[in-house]
Formats: sequence, C-alpha cells, structure tokens
Amino acid sequence: MDYVTIADAVVLTGKSISTIRRLVKRLADEGRVDAIKKEVTTQGERYLIKRDILLHELGLTIQPEVHVGSQVTTQSDTHEQLVSILREQLQRKDEQIALLLERQRETHVLLNGYQQRLLSALPIEVEQPPALQTPQLDPAKQSFTWVWLLISILILIALMLFVVIRDGLLPFRLF
Repeated sequence: MDYVTIADAVVLTGKSISTIRRLVKRLADEGRVDAIKKEVTTQGERYLIKRDILLHELGLTIQPEVHVGSQVTTQSDTHEQLVSILREQLQRKDEQIALLLERQRETHVLLNGYQQRLLSALPIEVEQPPALQTPQLDPAKQSFTWVWLLISILILIALMLFVVIRDGLLPFRLF
C-alpha cells in the first residue's frame, strides 16, 4: 500500500484540497490510523493517506498501477500536472479580467456620452455688459433645468446598476 500526500491526492482525484483535508480529518477523527500517516519534516507536519483508501472513500475507481522498473508517478510529474492546472486557472482569470476591463471601457464610453449630452443641454453663460444682459429666468424655469439634470443622473445610475446586475458583478443578490 502506497501513501500519497495531500497535494498528490488533489492531482490524483481531481478534488479540491479542502475536500481532501476534510477526508483526512474525518478519517483521523474516526481513529483509522492505518489509513493516515503524519510525517514531521523540516517545514512542519505533513499528512499522508493510503491511495486505495482515498479512492474508495471518494467513490472513485481504483486504477491499477503498472510498475515498469521505476515509479510511474514521480514528484516531477505531479508538479507538472499542478503547474498545468494552475496555468489553466490563470488563463481563465486573465480572460475574466479582460472581459471586466472591456465592460468598464463600455461604461466609460456611455458615461462620456451622457456627460456630453448634459453639457450640450445646459445654456452657455457669457458675461455681457450690464446694458445687454438678459433678464433672469424665473425660479420655476431654473428648477425645471435641475429636474432634468437629476432625472438624467438617476437614469445613468439605473443603467449602471442594470449592467452590474446583468453581468453578475455583485457579490450578493438584490432580488
């Protein structure tokens, strides 16, 4: 019976490291000392689990090992597999970051368009000599301009919330 480390068990089974650790803890709590060994290394303690018990507990089929004069699964093979898994995860994360950056760029373009619309809708104030000044707008018309400005801002906020909710960028559900 050969023992495997937790990292090797992750590569062997395809399960997460937390799943393997929970299994090791459960087996230790059940008192199955034949299934688990604890080694003390210079870096700390390291748990080893029997390969066949690991596969049996996780409901996976036991694959017979073929020994052709040397050990099939070497330390470098497991490291290469782990590196390839991590590279795939890193590539997925890079793709997600690129998508988020594109969405952010689109949002900036939309905001710039709304800002230009708002600026073009506001009257341009030019200093005129006192004799040529136009009479001041009555307060009802001035407040009407502010109402349109506030409505535009609310529409902009609603649009941004829609995009965030649609893309699932919130860590919690609103509805």
